[in-house]
Amino acid sequence: MVGGAFLGAPVSEILKLVIEEAKKVKDFKPLSQDLASTMERLVPIFKEIDSMQQRCNGELIVLIKTLERAEKMVSNSRAKLHMEHCYVCKDIIISTAQRIEYNEHPFWLEKYCACHDFDGTPKCCSCERLEPKETNYVIIGDGRWICLECNESSIRDTYECQPLHFEIREFFKGLNMEIEKQFPLVLVEKQALNTAEEEDKIGHHHEVSTRGCCFSEEVIITSVSRIPKMQSNNMLIEEIETVRPVGESKIISVMILYGLPRLVTGSILAHEMMHAWLRINGYRDLEPDVEEGLCQVVAHMWLESQTYASTNGAAASSSASSSSHMRVNTTNEPMFEEKLVEFCKKHIEKDDSPLYGLGFNRVHEMVTNSSLHQTLRGFPSRKLKTERQVQILESNRRTFSNFKGS
Repeated sequence: MVGGAFLGAPVSEILKLVIEEAKKVKDFKPLSQDLASTMERLVPIFKEIDSMQQRCNGELIVLIKTLERAEKMVSNSRAKLHMEHCYVCKDIIISTAQRIEYNEHPFWLEKYCACHDFDGTPKCCSCERLEPKETNYVIIGDGRWICLECNESSIRDTYECQPLHFEIREFFKGLNMEIEKQFPLVLVEKQALNTAEEEDKIGHHHEVSTRGCCFSEEVIITSVSRIPKMQSNNMLIEEIETVRPVGESKIISVMILYGLPRLVTGSILAHEMMHAWLRINGYRDLEPDVEEGLCQVVAHMWLESQTYASTNGAAASSSASSSSHMRVNTTNEPMFEEKLVEFCKKHIEKDDSPLYGLGFNRVHEMVTNSSLHQTLRGFPSRKLKTERQVQILESNRRTFSNFKGS
């Protein structure tokens, strides 16, 4: 019975039971009485021990619950506290919901310390990626940097660019916009391109960084139109009118920034050759954003054609264009070129500049709703207008000649 009372009972209570059972013994001797008395004095002490144990158990429970809550808080905070490694320096960068301590490229999604945007870290002039630690970008003669992937297909001189030039002429021909006139295509350094653009009388409103330009000239001639005009004193006078020549503007040259990869060079060249096509075909009075928008749309269309081109064809073309420099392919070039095409397209689509970005959006919507040719027919061509003017002038000359003969 006593054994049953032991289970789950405090020590002081067990001690009381032992004392009560001891007192029931008939031959309870004095020694046993002294022992019982001593045990009774121990009862308060054991009660205090029991009380302390209960308090300790309560504090232990509180501690366990506190640890559980702390673990839950840490688990929940993992979604708010991110530990990333910088793409450039490889150090740990931390961002919370309250603070952003790193930047991220909108296309490549590479996270890096914000300080690398202005601490002199080399940035690729083609794909805009920063140079990672223990990676050596290539420096071009005019001070620009280019990453190893872009350098694989970079075009470094005018001779190298000729196959691409012919390819884009074929692209225009496929659009039923053949450019029959031949004109020089030259690759130049950055400073030479900027200087040439400043001296250009026409210009194409490049805003941030000039990477290409189309130079053309237009000659103004003075023609005497013998249109009879009778004054009040019955005297005839001859009026002199200034008219533009029938035919196209003369394209002096197209300049492209050298050292860029084939895909970037091709998109710039398609853009500038559209400027040439517009000049040749009499579209001289377009609004600046419309002209730049048309050129950006054509560049985007050429990039789309590269998206669907076979990987082997693109690689072969890149290999042919870079063979003269004997550059060794050390990267997975076809895979990178697919990404570079998308980067160039997104760069055009996401541009928010007033001329290039808004111009592209404006023209792209027109082309999407109809076609490029129908869109072009909606804009005036001065070439057609001039031809009609000359026909009228010729008719007037014949009329006046008959008038004089009579």
